[in-house]
Amino acid sequence: MKQNLFGEKVSYENFAPPFVLIALMSRFVNRYQSAANAFFKELSWQQMFFLNGVTLFKEAPSIKDMADFLGCTHQNANKLYAKLLQDGYIVSQQDENDRRKQRLFLTDKAKVFLADNKVGSSESVKEIFSVVSDDEMEILIDAMAKLTDKLANFNL
Repeated sequence: MKQNLFGEKVSYENFAPPFVLIALMSRFVNRYQSAANAFFKELSWQQMFFLNGVTLFKEAPSIKDMADFLGCTHQNANKLYAKLLQDGYIVSQQDENDRRKQRLFLTDKAKVFLADNKVGSSESVKEIFSVVSDDEMEILIDAMAKLTDKLANFNL
């Protein structure tokens, strides 16, 4: 294992590799989120993730679909939705087949915002991951998928 993963002031040799990995993943996500928040300015990284997530569904998602996609609670997904609705980035319509569900749709404002930020965002992500080979990326994706699936049905 590489030394000084957390700097000279931190000693982690007594921690098992899974705990070191969790710390590194948390640190990466926190740093990425801070950088993305600064990059996008008018929206938070979580709001951007929500909007991009809406575009990935084959049919317009519900709040529950978004909570599952984001890996968060229904309450947290609903807070993101409410803020995006208030700011004019998203609208909802009642599901034709299940009147209890609201289906989410991007507004023109959201579509323009995503299009305007696509190139800069893509270039930034490419630069961040330029230190990872294609083979390493596949390994990371596979490992994270396995861990995410395991965690979905696991109670701490």
